[in-house]
Amino acid sequence: MSLEDKPGFKNAAEILSKLTLAEREKILESIAGVEPDLAEALRKSFYQFDDLQYLTPKMIVELLRDLDLSLLALALRGAKKETADHLLNHISSRMRDEINDVLMGPPQLADRVTEAMDKVMEVVVEKINLGQIVLSKDSSETIID
Repeated sequence: MSLEDKPGFKNAAEILSKLTLAEREKILESIAGVEPDLAEALRKSFYQFDDLQYLTPKMIVELLRDLDLSLLALALRGAKKETADHLLNHISSRMRDEINDVLMGPPQLADRVTEAMDKVMEVVVEKINLGQIVLSKDSSETIID
């Protein structure tokens, strides 16, 4: 049984997701001292790939600074259309063409796409933790440029 399937995991993740980033990190650090795998699983549960549709244009630029475009393109194969459209509508035409080449290219193994999505989200979570981007449907966490 994975950590995510254990009783109480979803409840704990939901409660933690409602806290401020500082409060959440303090609690996750305490959990990591006892159960590092649980803390990591909880961190990953806060953000889903399709939450990228809530990035502002400036945050997309910030994300692309540390992200390989071919990796993002492969990951977008597993994204909802709204997420892919949002990101594609806020990048240069040259980047859009490069990503579309991958999106319209030959079929890819689901494992490769999932792995690419996970790698993109690692960069996203790192940038969130550094305060460089915010990934939230909730307008109370919106960054004003």
